[in-house]
Amino acid sequence: MSDGRSFYDLLFETECGLSERFPSLNPVVIRKTPAHEIFLLMKRLAKYVKSSPKISGSGKRVIRRPAGDDWF
Repeated sequence: MSDGRSFYDLLFETECGLSERFPSLNPVVIRKTPAHEIFLLMKRLAKYVKSSPKISGSGKRVIRRPAGDDWF
């Protein structure tokens, strides 16, 4: 199932995503860094995002309901 993007397009999207997450990285620095270091960073970042709590701080579930007309 190809969506028409080339391998280089996917790499560039990955570089941009890492640059947004880590401001000290930019596509030039990422290209000069060994590939195994970048993949290790991506693996650790994915593990961190997966294990981080959805609501930072409290850890409690937030229930949101629409406000009625008489809230004031």
